[in-house]
Amino acid sequence: KKVIIGIIVAIVVVALAGYFLLTSGNTTLVAEDLQVTAPGNYSASSDFSAAAGDVNVSFVPQKGTSNKEFVNKFFKAVMANGKDAGYENITNKSINGTEAYEFAAHPGNLKNVSTEREATAEGEAWTTYPPEFAAPFEGNVDHFRSVYYVKDDKVYVLTFTAGNASTNLYTPEIDGIINSIAPVQK
Repeated sequence: KKVIIGIIVAIVVVALAGYFLLTSGNTTLVAEDLQVTAPGNYSASSDFSAAAGDVNVSFVPQKGTSNKEFVNKFFKAVMANGKDAGYENITNKSINGTEAYEFAAHPGNLKNVSTEREATAEGEAWTTYPPEFAAPFEGNVDHFRSVYYVKDDKVYVLTFTAGNASTNLYTPEIDGIINSIAPVQK
């Protein structure tokens, strides 16, 4: 009987150790030169996306016209007029030597946001950004939180989405992912 109890205890201990080992590892999302680290409860579906419960996260580099000047212009418009256009929690800060521009929104509440009018040789000019620029989501996204990182004139976007209206995207866990931005470890 003692041997059987010992074997059962050993199996339980090994099972618990395996569970804690699997759940304590981190998930790293890589976008070219930068990476973010999510806790082990996030399951990676690729190098640039993962999910935990109702929260989906993606981390991708921006190509084409998305450069530092373009993002600065967009965020200048969001900072000036974003609240009226449905943007929430708009911030700009530096994290680990990387410029971070952040906002959140409910895609259905977003409206066009425009830069301030500027005088040009031809008259006045401004740029208007449609909601699809900030929220290019397909499927069921109730709300989201995005961080545009700018490092060495390259732009990377970290986006958290939730389809459930009660899902909180302002948790210490999500803040930790945002603040984990770092150069890719080779």
